[in-house]
Amino acid sequence: MEIREQKKYLRKEFLLRRRTLENRLERDQRILERILHTDWYAQAQSIYTYVSYRAEVDTKKLIQQAWKDGKNVAVPKVCGEIINFYQIFSMDELEPSIKGILEPMEHCPLREEQDAVIIVPGAVFDLERYRIGYGGGFYDRYLEMHPNYRSVALAYECQLTDYVPRQPWDRKLDCIITEEACI
Repeated sequence: MEIREQKKYLRKEFLLRRRTLENRLERDQRILERILHTDWYAQAQSIYTYVSYRAEVDTKKLIQQAWKDGKNVAVPKVCGEIINFYQIFSMDELEPSIKGILEPMEHCPLREEQDAVIIVPGAVFDLERYRIGYGGGFYDRYLEMHPNYRSVALAYECQLTDYVPRQPWDRKLDCIITEEACI
């Protein structure tokens, strides 16, 4: 089986696991608490994060907490084949994209810094900190262009596997945080 087909199969299987997961609110809270107790969160001036959608680990509480902690928060917007991150100061500055994913409004300022923490979404993660995303390659391309950014994934334990197939352009993450561990 070709790597692309392997990824597609794993993505479908693990997204089903995630969708049917129980006790999601409790798990989200434990993940948030783990994040808030990391050195990288304490030291970060800017958090670049996706806005959670469907059954993803909740990032909305992280966004709210980051504002309370005086951090800059930027969220992605798809621009053709790339994503860019735009600073938001309120959840009211988000609007649904064509696919229904919340993105920053047109007036939000572009953020581009030397270093930041970037929260990366995904469907499947392995113990070597590689991931299978949703198939667009947006985050791998963004991380390639921003090697100084600390990349962190938020995942449920049910999204972990020993190994995911990878291709040369797949980027290794700095950290994966689940309700049970920091990898």
